[in-house]
Amino acid sequence: MGINKTKILIVDDSVETQNNIKSKLQQDERFEVIATAQNVNSAYNIILERNPDIVITEIVLKGDDGFELMEKINMLANKPKIMVLSALSQESFVEKAMQLGATYYLAKPFNADNLLKRVIDISENSKTKNVHTERSQNKGLDEKISNIFITVGIPAHIKGYQFLREAIKMAIINPEIINSITKKL
Repeated sequence: MGINKTKILIVDDSVETQNNIKSKLQQDERFEVIATAQNVNSAYNIILERNPDIVITEIVLKGDDGFELMEKINMLANKPKIMVLSALSQESFVEKAMQLGATYYLAKPFNADNLLKRVIDISENSKTKNVHTERSQNKGLDEKISNIFITVGIPAHIKGYQFLREAIKMAIINPEIINSITKKL
């Protein structure tokens, strides 16, 4: 009786980076690296043929960039989760990746243990999404609110960030709470 492994596609034009990611992920029996790709066209074809659960992509690729791949993925009905692992760490690149649907953005050079933790997070979140739809709607709402915060320029490490996000979520779920901001929020 085998476990249902999370299928992962690695997209990076460096074979060395692909191998480093692959060897770390293969240490965990929950994951299967189904393929690697060095450009957008081969990555997209693999996505169509093999239907991975998670795509780990670099932004800087030969030919088209990782943003182009993310735009193509967004047109699919059954979209894999996207994790960006890139040498580009400027805020504008991170914002664009998040707007295009990235779940995580890690800067290179990366810590392999941290990468594994993030992949586990993505995998567990997508599995619980199928089981707990209300919880996943709240997670989706959390992601939308966080993306808005990123766009506006509110960093996640400031005091009150979680409180503000929770207050906005409460106001979206129950709009009448706005009328009693000091009592209920």
